[in-house]
Amino acid sequence: MRTGRRRVVTLGLTTVLGGLAGCTGSNDDETDQSPDSTTQTEATTESTPATDAESTTDDPTTEEETTATGNGVDDSWPSFQYDAANTGWNPNAEGPRDGLDERWRVELTYDLSSAEPTVAGETVVVSTNTGALYAFDAETGDERWRYTTDGSINGSAAIADGTVYVADAASKLHAVALESGTAAWTADLAGGTGINSPVVANGTVFVGTREIFDGDEAAVQAFDAETGDERWTTPVEGEGATGAAVESGTVYVGYTDGGLAALDAADGTENWRADTAEIAYPPTVADGTVFVATDDAAVRAFDVADGRSLWSTGDSGTGSPAVADGRVFAPANTELSCYDPVDGTELWAVDAIGTFRTPTAADGTVYAGTDEETLYALSIEDGTERWSTEFEDDDPTPMAVVGDWAYFGFTGLDNGEIRGYGPAEDA
Repeated sequence: MRTGRRRVVTLGLTTVLGGLAGCTGSNDDETDQSPDSTTQTEATTESTPATDAESTTDDPTTEEETTATGNGVDDSWPSFQYDAANTGWNPNAEGPRDGLDERWRVELTYDLSSAEPTVAGETVVVSTNTGALYAFDAETGDERWRYTTDGSINGSAAIADGTVYVADAASKLHAVALESGTAAWTADLAGGTGINSPVVANGTVFVGTREIFDGDEAAVQAFDAETGDERWTTPVEGEGATGAAVESGTVYVGYTDGGLAALDAADGTENWRADTAEIAYPPTVADGTVFVATDDAAVRAFDVADGRSLWSTGDSGTGSPAVADGRVFAPANTELSCYDPVDGTELWAVDAIGTFRTPTAADGTVYAGTDEETLYALSIEDGTERWSTEFEDDDPTPMAVVGDWAYFGFTGLDNGEIRGYGPAEDA
């Protein structure tokens, strides 16, 4: 492992927030759309009771069309880790640099997935383990619509050009109108993919599938974003593929049995494949390098052109790396480390109680939560703790950062929650 001027910080807690209010029991019917499906606090308007239709809507407002490429739109976090390359960095956002001020929370009858929310315009979209996709007003938390599927959704939705794309474990890819929550189209997938997030780039939806049920096929697939027509399918050896990262006409995907591949985005042809240990999290692409967490390294770096291994460091990775301000941030169990992207030199590391999850970044700050109910905000420059927050009985999901707001959910209970946070009032 390469090392440099390593600064190791043991993190403490500077802020403590209370636990959930008004938790209700779980509901065994995954398609139930009763008025009790959400419980809203802080926001001014309660959710409208749902009907028996597949999708329900609560007087949505018209949204500007957005893309899932994170291309300079200030009011969006449109896909897993912000953009199609999965960098986890919103260069247009300020973020809650000086602390959090809770503006609203919505309690869900269904358990929230561990994926980060996605945001486009004034709408926050979240997925649940029981197959429900929710859309909430980004400022108030009012429910706008709800769309149900037949399989669990454990990945983030992707939002592009006014459409929400989500994959479920029942081997379906869904396209849903952002404005109304109505289905635009549904496509069959080769296998189940409830844990993978779709990626949209240049009018194409890319998704990796896994062998979840008998008859499933592990593959990487591409679909026309407007029509849902299948463009290509590339089978994967082994149990499955991770979510994809897309950059400059190439699709990068990890294999759960080991291996990192680069596929031509036009036809799915494999350009190169690199040998690695098992990969559980989507890769990240930045500055001519593919970064990926493996079972034996916090992060490994490969050349995008030919798959040549550049460097490898750290212990088993526990989330996708983030890349911001010319640095790589990688979680590995109780440690979050910052590396030089060129040679893997470790610049600083922080230790905490609990396992770090996928980090996100904005405006000189990297945000990372643990499975011990704690969220940290750290200086990108040296890892100094800006603030930290402990939540009672709740594990925070990765964060979506939009403007000076932050959106993230909570898992670990029968009832999930999604919350919206503005900047600290005394900031």
